Amino acid sequence: MTRKSKTTCSTLIPALVFSFVVFGLSACAMSSSAHLEERNSNWAVPLQVEGLPNLFRVSPDLYRSAQPDETGMQNAKAMGIATVVSLRASTHDPELSAGTGLKLEQVPMTTWNISDEELIAALTLIHTSPKPVLVHCLHGADRTGLVMAFYRMVFQGWTKEHAKDEMLNGGFGFHRVWTNIPEKIDAADIAAIREQVLPAP
Repeated sequence: MTRKSKTTCSTLIPALVFSFVVFGLSACAMSSSAHLEERNSNWAVPLQVEGLPNLFRVSPDLYRSAQPDETGMQNAKAMGIATVVSLRASTHDPELSAGTGLKLEQVPMTTWNISDEELIAALTLIHTSPKPVLVHCLHGADRTGLVMAFYRMVFQGWTKEHAKDEMLNGGFGFHRVWTNIPEKIDAADIAAIREQVLPAP
C-alpha cells in the first residue's frame, strides 16, 4: 500500500465511523420522537406521586389512580384534592385517610357487571363534589377507566371511539379480558345518561 493510500484510508475510516454514529443517533432521536408522538396530547397526563399508583390528571378538576395507601391519601390532600371517590365494593379509605380532611365517597362496582345507575352515580359525584376529585378502584384501570371514558363523553363531548382509544391505549393498564367494558361504551345512550347527570334547570 502506498503512502497516499494509507493517508486516504486513515482519513476515510474515521469519517465513516462518524457517519454511522450520526446516523445511529438520528435514528434513535426519530424513534424517541415517534414514541412521544404516539401519546395523544388530549389524554390524561401521567404523574408520579408516592402512594398514588397509576396516577393521572384527567382535567384540572379530576384525577384517576389505583388504590391509594396512607401516604397517598396524605399526598392527595397536599396536592389540593378535596374528594376521593372509591369504585371498590369494599374500601379502607376511611382508615387510610384519617386526619386528612378528605371528603370520601363510594360507588361500589363489580368489574364484570357495571350498571348505568352506578355510572350515573359516579358521574354525579364527580360533578357535584368539592374539587378536585380523585377517582380510584383497585388497579385504576378497568372500573376507573370506564368511568373516565363516560366522563369524557358526557362532560367533554368526546366520541365513543376517542374515549375507548384513551381507555384502552392510554397507558393505564386496562385488562382486555373485560370485554364487557368497551361493549358498555358501544351500547351506551350518552344523551340519556347526560340528562340524568346534568338535568335541565
